[in-house]
Amino acid sequence: MAWITPKTDWQETDPVMLDPDYVRIRGNILHLRDMARQLYLPFPLADMADYGPAEFPYVEFFANVDNNVDALLDNTFRPPLGEGAGICSQRPSMEL
Repeated sequence: MAWITPKTDWQETDPVMLDPDYVRIRGNILHLRDMARQLYLPFPLADMADYGPAEFPYVEFFANVDNNVDALLDNTFRPPLGEGAGICSQRPSMEL
């Protein structure tokens, strides 16, 4: 699966739609899993079926998304957060 840029401007009133939201979230989790399999020992993820509107299980959907993100974090490298973590100006840059 190819990476799709995540939606980052969610509003409280935004509904979660099967397409494109679930398709994008599921695809990105599977993409990260495939990348992790190249570097780490296998680890299980909850099933994230290709649901249609009639069988969309709301509780299972959210639980599986949450559990799978946790599994990716728990089973892959997570650099320690320190002072200044996440600040772009602290990243090394290539000067030409």
